[in-house]
Amino acid sequence: MATYDLALDRFRRSPDRQILKRIRSDHQESLLSLEESIVAAGGLPETSFGPWEGFGNAFEDPSSHLEQSMALELLKLGEAHELDDYEHALADARVAEGVKAIIRQNLLPPIKRHLDALESLTLSNP
Repeated sequence: MATYDLALDRFRRSPDRQILKRIRSDHQESLLSLEESIVAAGGLPETSFGPWEGFGNAFEDPSSHLEQSMALELLKLGEAHELDDYEHALADARVAEGVKAIIRQNLLPPIKRHLDALESLTLSNP
């Protein structure tokens, strides 16, 4: 979500800002759902955000003057990585079926919508 907060700075005056805010909100809901499931199963949620932290660093660098199109590409990379992680979890026999159900029902559909939305924005922001 922090990466989306940073990206939103690049879209302050853009009509596309609302789309990015919606995606950020989806991420917040997905994160809460996943954390609740992990805790209910007796686990501890991750405190690191993996590659999203690296993508966020590109936005935070004061010398970085990322154009909107590059910001969208970085967000698409993050979403694609997340999709890949979920697909690997679905194929992993060690992942509980309840968690897999949450991934299928609650996490994959938004990620696919995000990728579609970001692709549309990329096409409209060459």
